[in-house]
This record gives sequence, C-alpha cells and structure tokens, in this order.
Amino acid sequence: MSSSRPVFRSRWLPYLLVAPQLVITVIFFIWPAGEALWYSLQSVDPFGFSSQFVGLENFVALFHDSYYLDAFWTTIKFSALVTFSGLLVSLLIAALLDYVERGSRFYQTLMLLPYAVAPAVAAVLWIFLFNPGRGLITHFLGEFGYDWNHAQNSGQAMFLVVFAS
Repeated sequence: MSSSRPVFRSRWLPYLLVAPQLVITVIFFIWPAGEALWYSLQSVDPFGFSSQFVGLENFVALFHDSYYLDAFWTTIKFSALVTFSGLLVSLLIAALLDYVERGSRFYQTLMLLPYAVAPAVAAVLWIFLFNPGRGLITHFLGEFGYDWNHAQNSGQAMFLVVFAS
C-alpha cells in the first residue's frame, strides 16, 4: 500500500519552499503588528522624540471616551448591516438567477458589472445621485414628499453608505 504523504528528495526542501512566505509574513505582518502593540502601550510626545511606558492607560482612556465609543458602535452596526444585507441580497439574486433559463449567461455576466466599475467612479456617481441640492434620487424622493439630506441626518447617511456598499 502506497503512502499519500509527499516525498521530497531532501529533508530540508519543504522548509526551503515555505521559508520565503514565512519571511514575508514576519516582515510585513507579524513585526508591524508587534510594533503597533508595543506603541499602544506607550505615551509618545507629538513629535515622536520621547516616549514613556504607560501600560493599559491608553486603552482605559480610549474606552472612557464617548466619541470613540460612538464611532466604535457605529462601525459595529455598519459592519453587521453590510455583511447581512450583502449576503441576503447576494443569495437572493443567485437563487433567482439559478431559475433563469433564457439569457442566463447575459444575467450572470451583468452581475459582474460592479467589479468593472472603479470604486472612485462609483463614489462620484453616488455623490451625484444623492446630492442634497441637485441629486437625481434626492429630487425624486422630494417629489414623493420625502426630505432626503444625508448630510444632516445620520440615519439617512448610514442607510446610504450601507446601500452603496
């Protein structure tokens, strides 16, 4: 019975093959993460000339800051809304496309269109569509009696950013 285990000519060859990726991982991920953790435990003057070890005081101050906590919970809400709505819409569209028999290749190709549009171009389009003064969608919402101004209403801004994502 043959073994499914790969056989290398040299005992060191597998390590030699993995070594470049390990070096890159250490240099570009592990080392910077370690430095960031070390710097987070220090108090540094604004110009970075001197620092003092303060331990977890920075984190205590951070979690007592109401602005940070508001931003933190907004980020959590945004992440959850984008994740769940993205999955729901994607699965719904995939299920609907699975039943299409005529022109299915066309619709499947059409689903790839958002990947072809550069993010900067998409952002400019969203700005033009939802501009509070001159936006096309803002105008149509105003025609139906809905006052849309995402610059003054945080709920509308969150909806717009989640919808655009």
